[in-house]
Amino acid sequence: MKAGKGDKVKIIKKMNDWSSDYQEGDIFTVESTWYGGINVTSSTGIPLSIDEIEYEIIGKEPSSQPKGKVIFHAEDKQGLERAEQYAQKLCEENAVCNVEILAINHAIKGLLSSEDNQTAFELHAKGVKFFVCEISIKELELTNAELVSLATTVPFGVLTLIEKQEEGYAYIRV
Repeated sequence: MKAGKGDKVKIIKKMNDWSSDYQEGDIFTVESTWYGGINVTSSTGIPLSIDEIEYEIIGKEPSSQPKGKVIFHAEDKQGLERAEQYAQKLCEENAVCNVEILAINHAIKGLLSSEDNQTAFELHAKGVKFFVCEISIKELELTNAELVSLATTVPFGVLTLIEKQEEGYAYIRV
């Protein structure tokens, strides 16, 4: 039987006598698959490709654990509302462990202290982080003092998106 991503496998027949990075009896979590086997990471952080005749599947990683990271990129007020709806759904499903929303341009208007921000505060209480682009604040002739307290400013929204993607965040523009 072929293993899938997230499966737990046990090495039963080591084929690579030259590698000291794994031994018979070692247990790994499958990170990805290829036509002849699986890819895993050793306990020392070395990526390994294991042939399918070398392992047996012993179980699945618990699916109740939240996985992944996502950043929503909202450019207008409707986009911010959609991002909040999607974040709410992800929180309800316990689907990912880090949810962040970056507001730029007119989306910032949805995070002003003069607006109704009940959804944002509820999401923030669940761990959702809100970021606001300082360049967009200046372009809209707003001040940081006009933002809700939960919003964190970032110098340049595009650079923040690049950094988050490098950290493994999924990028979703709404």
